[in-house]
Amino acid sequence: MDETILSVLEGNDELSRVVLVHRRGFGANAVVLRRESFSEAIGWFEQSSVEMSPDQVGQLKQALGTVPMSKVKPPRTSFGRRYESGSYAMSISLATQNAG
Repeated sequence: MDETILSVLEGNDELSRVVLVHRRGFGANAVVLRRESFSEAIGWFEQSSVEMSPDQVGQLKQALGTVPMSKVKPPRTSFGRRYESGSYAMSISLATQNAG
């Protein structure tokens, strides 16, 4: 597993931050958003994370307005639930990605 830090975003205070990571390995690519905190005893440590597939990153870019709609694969629905917002559509997955 190989990780590259793409960016570090400031947190609400000097003891927190969000780290944007590109993770590669075992035939898969993902972007990970990690919420980290700082402790004098151990340094920076992960509080929580969200792993996004390349398709999800494309959908996020489109939702933020950085990529035209035609360049992004349409989101798939999960359990038939689809939420519309203006010209954008988002699927909310009810399945746990990291189960197992």
